[in-house]
Amino acid sequence: MTDKKDPAAVGGRPALMLGFATLGFALNLWAWALLSPLGPRFKDLLGLSSAQQALLVAVPVIVGTAVA
Repeated sequence: MTDKKDPAAVGGRPALMLGFATLGFALNLWAWALLSPLGPRFKDLLGLSSAQQALLVAVPVIVGTAVA
């Protein structure tokens, strides 16, 4: 009888998990980077004031930083 552990029971595939975590991080960073350039367009489209536009850009970054 061998003493090998099942990889799924131990924690799965570390390389796959690292790949998905890296991909998720890159997608989130890309989405945050799009908020600032799109701010003026949202301001015009939604009729936002300067303060509302600033909140639109800042809040997701602050929340993402606080949650991380």
